[in-house]
Amino acid sequence: MNHIQLSFSQFMWASFWIAVPASLAMLKGLGQMRCCKLLVKLGWLRPPSAAAMRSAVFHLVLSNLGLAFQDIRTESGEEVATFEWSPFPHFVDTHRACEFRGESSTMRVSLNLSRGDLASATLDGHESSPDDTLVLLRHYTAQVHPKVHAYANWGCDPQSGKNLHLQKMSVVTACYNHFGFNNYPKIARVFLGADVGRALAQCTDVAMRSTVPPHAHMRALAPSPLIKFVGLMGRFARLFKNRTDCPESSCEAYWLGTVVHSLEHHTFGKMSVRLVCSLQPSPCYRSLCENVKLVRCTVVDDIPYPGLVQVLQGRCHRIPSTRLSRSQTHRSGARGCDANLHHQVIGLGLGCLFFFISRLFCWLRSSRHPSPC
Repeated sequence: MNHIQLSFSQFMWASFWIAVPASLAMLKGLGQMRCCKLLVKLGWLRPPSAAAMRSAVFHLVLSNLGLAFQDIRTESGEEVATFEWSPFPHFVDTHRACEFRGESSTMRVSLNLSRGDLASATLDGHESSPDDTLVLLRHYTAQVHPKVHAYANWGCDPQSGKNLHLQKMSVVTACYNHFGFNNYPKIARVFLGADVGRALAQCTDVAMRSTVPPHAHMRALAPSPLIKFVGLMGRFARLFKNRTDCPESSCEAYWLGTVVHSLEHHTFGKMSVRLVCSLQPSPCYRSLCENVKLVRCTVVDDIPYPGLVQVLQGRCHRIPSTRLSRSQTHRSGARGCDANLHHQVIGLGLGCLFFFISRLFCWLRSSRHPSPC
């Protein structure tokens, strides 16, 4: 995940232009989650029906988890598709604390394709309710999602100056992946408890080590519009071959980091906050459900980008590069303007300020509570 090398100026630049908007998005999501929980507690938000939950599981599996497809069989004249995930990293609440499970767990889901409904769901042979199934599968998608980010790192090159826009996006990709992978377990420890944060780190480790299963037979799920869309990768590859500004990047990494990554966020975002906050899982999955709520409300939607960029750019509509030197910008064949230089200097300065303030906050916290920050 962290094999991409960045310069100090690039890291400081990204520390402001990524970390600050992401923090604002998190604060907004936390407020939204608190409001929905209050409405649920007051009884103003009613839990969805069992039919709605089964339909949500059906669309989630077809649109987001199709790689686990096993086979299609006919039962009573209706087509039933089977999906299986193994290992299935998760954790449960016990009378002591959160307990990690998943090294040898297996999740199996059967979908009735003829009726568009959930047929059955089991975890390690035990039947799972629609609410529990939705929580478990959403948790699984959140744990597998960092692997898409890891693949995306193979499609970026922050040191290349052939295309300044791609260079900037490479810096954003590498830093966003680094911040999310390393910081989210710490965030979960703050809002959900130390046991949950530790269990999440274990789940992510298992998910990252699992291999991608063979999925050529997914064409049998052609009724899914998303499966048809993903089948367009051949055309994407032909377009990618014609590009000359990123010859050292991987086409499949670009596909995963752009198209597949966006589709995963889109399908997770279609699951409304109201639906997530009104879930009623079994008591053993309450912490798991709280993590799903935290993920949906804080890290799924696009981060708000500060309007300072438009102010600094002025009449220069070109996206600024990640380099601080105007001479380097001119040597790379792009036109520079004073707004770009101001944007880089202010971004670097604010990034350094934000970095030192966060370090000061960690030092003050550790002085009061002697624990590693």
